[in-house]
Amino acid sequence: MQRMLKNFSFADEAVMDKTIMIVDWHHGIRSMISYTLALEHYGVVTAGSVAEAIEMIKAGLKPDLIIAEFDMDSGPTGAELAKSIRSNPETFDMPFIIMASEYRLNREQEWKNAGATGCIVKPFTVNELLDSIRRATT
Repeated sequence: MQRMLKNFSFADEAVMDKTIMIVDWHHGIRSMISYTLALEHYGVVTAGSVAEAIEMIKAGLKPDLIIAEFDMDSGPTGAELAKSIRSNPETFDMPFIIMASEYRLNREQEWKNAGATGCIVKPFTVNELLDSIRRATT
């Protein structure tokens, strides 16, 4: 393992100061994205629901970007989280990416109206994820 890390090319140092919040009801999705972003030296926090994400933000967490599932298993949607973020003077300008299943792209106007910065369609590749993050945070 140490040999692999020695030869591994890490991401730009500029990302080391960025924290990304992943909001998804599915533990596997949160884990996969968290692992990928940690390898790229992003700080990562996760929430299993919109309510949990809002609670963390109200407690003072200010991520540089939120990536949230459009359709949660239950409760408020990612679009509702984006609306909540946009309505708060302390977080209104926070970049926000919606994750959506391909069959939900016809609801693009809904996430745009909610104030999402962008959308990434599942399934996505690591490169697509990282490109979306770079676009949203630059």
